Amino acid sequence: MTKACDACYIRRTKCSGSQPCRCCTISDLNCTYERRHKKRGPQGKNVAQIRATLGSGASSSPSTSPSNSTEPSRLLQQAASSEQPSLLDWNEDTFLFEPATALVSDIFTVLPGGEGLDGGLFQIEPHHPPIPSFASSTSLSDPSIIQPQHAGASQLLLLEDYLSNALQRFLIHIFPLYPVIDAEEVQKRFVDQVHLHDKQFAALVLSISALAALLPAADMAKTLAARNKANSLVDMAIGLHNTADLGDRPTLDCITTSMMLSSSALILKGPTVAYIRHREAISLAEVLNLTEPQAYENFDEPNKERALRIYWALAIAERSNSLIMSRPITFRSALTCLPLGFPIQSGLSLALRPTARLYELMEPSLIDCIIGKCYPQTCGLSTQLALSAHRSLADVSVEGCVSEVQVADTLLSAQWMHVKIWQACVTHSLLNFRASQPELRIEYPIDCLSATVAATQKISRRAICGNGHVMGLKLKVIAEAAEATLKLPEPPKLSAQFSSVDMVERSILTLKCLATEVASLQWFRWHESSAIPS
Repeated sequence: MTKACDACYIRRTKCSGSQPCRCCTISDLNCTYERRHKKRGPQGKNVAQIRATLGSGASSSPSTSPSNSTEPSRLLQQAASSEQPSLLDWNEDTFLFEPATALVSDIFTVLPGGEGLDGGLFQIEPHHPPIPSFASSTSLSDPSIIQPQHAGASQLLLLEDYLSNALQRFLIHIFPLYPVIDAEEVQKRFVDQVHLHDKQFAALVLSISALAALLPAADMAKTLAARNKANSLVDMAIGLHNTADLGDRPTLDCITTSMMLSSSALILKGPTVAYIRHREAISLAEVLNLTEPQAYENFDEPNKERALRIYWALAIAERSNSLIMSRPITFRSALTCLPLGFPIQSGLSLALRPTARLYELMEPSLIDCIIGKCYPQTCGLSTQLALSAHRSLADVSVEGCVSEVQVADTLLSAQWMHVKIWQACVTHSLLNFRASQPELRIEYPIDCLSATVAATQKISRRAICGNGHVMGLKLKVIAEAAEATLKLPEPPKLSAQFSSVDMVERSILTLKCLATEVASLQWFRWHESSAIPS
């Protein structure tokens, strides 16, 4: 049995038993184990007295011989004349169940054929109290009235102020670039304390708060404390999320919670755990048939576009994760061809479309070739297909981006995709030193390096860092590909921006330093503006 710390014992909360425990870590309390435990069981002279009482009770117990048994008919008469406190009667004045008397005739109906148990049959008729009539002001649609509080409600009450502040930070700094929740609905349900009764909504609130806890802090000490708090929030969210009816009754909140946990796990627990949570979100989306146009007719109007934004975010994350971690892509549906019969009207959906258009260019078959999962017999990568993908990426526009952070993501990710396609051309032997198209030459990564350096000079470093550590991984790929071309036996042909190999090497070193800095960041994505699209 786990020994509770002093703070958890006083507050009557469940203690993890660690030093410090999880509740004290979240609440920033001093975790101590100085309380003396009382010895359990009877003490001193009470032991002999209890034994004596038990011995006398055993010796004086009456014997139950068949000769002392009572006839069934006499038992029935005694039961009919005595009170039955175990039966319940409905008191309509107080709406309470109260013990009351009842005759056997109220429960049994004697059928023709004799009297008593010996001469006739009995048909059992259950005793049902009348159904109460609730007042019209009582809302039965609110789940908090019908459902009891779940086991983690006491811990959530202690975190009420922290969760409220974390939710506001999420809506300001993450939600504009990751609009997968209904902001007004989440705030309303949180104020109504639905999270104390609904385990799935509680898991959503905790996962949102964990992602908000990973936003940049003022100093390193606060960053480490926030990371520990985010870990505790993720553990609590996973515990509630796993006990919900995910497979039986999947909802958009279930999918969103898995997506939030995947984003936090990528920073806290590594890419493998993040991938598992991402696969869970995709499985839930497939259960809801979000890839089928007719499935969206089952949602009400506010949730139709939210379901589409979740579908876009999942497809974008699937293609990005596949390119970064070289994992097979399974969510292979089209990205921006709308599976809906209504026009996009929400500013949140329009804000997500530039990123969706960018990743739509990376078709699943092309990603298979990039990560080496294509089959030679069915591989369709050719110089024409590679050139088409390169030119489509060159036409990518930042129109519609809601902030400089999204502009940085669009421009730098496009150059990263150019390099990934070039790597596929290397493995498929499609490159040539003397090709007329620059995209099919060996030195093409130097052109990508030149465009990347030019973009980083136009965009603020704060906007680049706002994309989190994933952007650092992308910049590292660009720098390493350009560095590899300099090591070839034949000197590469330099672009117009580089007059010598030394300039290329300095640019590579500068980009590597920036990539290392951004890759070490401990947050998912950070939007600076406080304005939230309507």
